[in-house]
Amino acid sequence: MNIQIIIYAAVLFFISEMLLLVLKRSKNKTLKAGNDKLSLLFIWASISCNMTFGFFSANYLPWNSTNKTIAYIGLILFCFGIIIRWVSILQLKKEFTVDVAIHKDHQLKTDGLYRYIRHPSYSGLLIICLGLSLGMNNLL
Repeated sequence: MNIQIIIYAAVLFFISEMLLLVLKRSKNKTLKAGNDKLSLLFIWASISCNMTFGFFSANYLPWNSTNKTIAYIGLILFCFGIIIRWVSILQLKKEFTVDVAIHKDHQLKTDGLYRYIRHPSYSGLLIICLGLSLGMNNLL
């Protein structure tokens, strides 16, 4: 396995997240909390900085079979996290926004993945990050 596969997967993930950021922002019809204090910007900046640091500190040396096995497990976890994240977004349909907001006539989602996990989109993100870490053989 070549680390370029992990890098390409991370770039595709980043592009998909940027598309979400542009396309799925809450509109004026939502009731936003005034206490946000730019938390979404902080989260995006910290994710970008941490991923950049992770790529620069990744293990680029030739890998033995153990490193390759760990990288494959990481790639599988990465793909599993992507699936969880996108299924949860698709299940919410128009109710999903990247900035948390409550819509008029908002209903709590309690079926699909939301029956088993309270925040499957965030859980998917955590699994994606773990998969990237393992895929680069670098838990940092």
